[in-house]
Amino acid sequence: MQKLANLNSFGLVADGTCVGVMETIRGKFAKSFRDARFVKCASKREWHYGFILEAIIDQQGLIAFANVGTQAEIKQLEYMLDDLNDRWVLDDDGNRGKDIHKRLWDEKQIKIKLTGGKERQWIENVFGYMKEKLGLNKIRVRTTPAFLSRLFSILCAYNLIMTLNLPI
Repeated sequence: MQKLANLNSFGLVADGTCVGVMETIRGKFAKSFRDARFVKCASKREWHYGFILEAIIDQQGLIAFANVGTQAEIKQLEYMLDDLNDRWVLDDDGNRGKDIHKRLWDEKQIKIKLTGGKERQWIENVFGYMKEKLGLNKIRVRTTPAFLSRLFSILCAYNLIMTLNLPI
């Protein structure tokens, strides 16, 4: 897990997206990326061989938390919220789980609100920008450490662009 930005903001928005590492046909025959798996991209209704990137952005639009793995989105979100208390997190339907939501509220006063409105468009635009402009969907390397370094460099580049207020 990487902590990349300011955590003092009240509202957080969480979402996940799939990041493919190679073509689906080659996936099960590849010798590298043994820890990757087939993940479904819900927006495009396609399958990719790769990982799921779960990210949380704060009110300034910076990526506060990011986690890459093969677990379900709700498990990755639960892992990222371990250090937080007293927050509101806007989330999509991919992170449903009443027992996990109730436990987070009882133990840490973290309220997860499932929404699909205008609030969701903000983080979808962040992922769209990283995929189209920064090359998040075009990472093609041969080893997992190279993949993770490229992925987190893209996340850091996005935070730097937003912090310096550079034109998009």
